[in-house]
Amino acid sequence: MTNDAMTNDEPIGLQLPLGTPGDECPSCGARFKGKHCHKCGERKLKPKDFAIRRYMQQTFSHFMHLDSKVLTTLWALVSNPGRLSTEFMEGRRINRIKPLQLFILLNLIFFFFFKNTDVFAPQLKYIYESNRPLLDGHTLHEHLAEVEKTKNIGREEALVLIDEKFTNSA
Repeated sequence: MTNDAMTNDEPIGLQLPLGTPGDECPSCGARFKGKHCHKCGERKLKPKDFAIRRYMQQTFSHFMHLDSKVLTTLWALVSNPGRLSTEFMEGRRINRIKPLQLFILLNLIFFFFFKNTDVFAPQLKYIYESNRPLLDGHTLHEHLAEVEKTKNIGREEALVLIDEKFTNSA
């Protein structure tokens, strides 16, 4: 084994993902002169930086310390979503949070702030007005008539029962 192979920090056979910086900073193009870029602060990545534990630590840190990275990432996601993926794959990561962190953060936000919304529930009014066949081939009007007949209830009560069934199925 040569001295070059022994001084490498990576285990044999382990390669960094596409777009990780080597000798040149992917964010600003300057050459690395150590562990960080002297111009923009981008850190030279190692395989351990891609471990799940590291992602979880950084996600918790970003969530607890709401900084500009979170805000700029969320704005980029809303204004131009493809740009985030492109920048990450090209190695420009210094100004954004990582994709897994973004996913976890958005899930936490969703479950904390939108926990009582029926996002996946169909809008029964539109299904009723369209009079199109459902997955079983029957229309909502036919289902309502059947529920009214078997339960001996009115149209409004039948709508409530079917709405509950649709919401639970969704």
